[in-house]
Amino acid sequence: MHDGNVITAVLIFLKRTLSKEILFRELEEQQVALRHLIYFLKEIGDQKLLIDLFRFLDRTEELALPHYREHLNIQDPEKRKEFLKTCISLPFSAEDPAHIQDHYTLLEQQIIIEANDQHLQAAGQTEIF
Repeated sequence: MHDGNVITAVLIFLKRTLSKEILFRELEEQQVALRHLIYFLKEIGDQKLLIDLFRFLDRTEELALPHYREHLNIQDPEKRKEFLKTCISLPFSAEDPAHIQDHYTLLEQQIIIEANDQHLQAAGQTEIF
């Protein structure tokens, strides 16, 4: 059984006193402490250190996917499109950026089509399904 509070306190101390390279190298061997640090960094929102850690561990996709999922919560199509554009450069696996680019392109086309449909409907020229 582990005491999570003690582990977190030690990790905070180590984070402040060690270079991140040394910290990451040590945590690579201590999986319980590593899980605590990942959780802690997510909780405090230290995205930069979390990205660096995931890159060091070659686990960057773990951070990219939750960020990508955030687009589902954005209601405004233009804001969603801009958010998706920022996701293209996230550290996904090799084929994923192409899928995100496709998603972005389709959303861009959908926005144009819906705007055109609204314009035509407002002019009374056609019925919308």
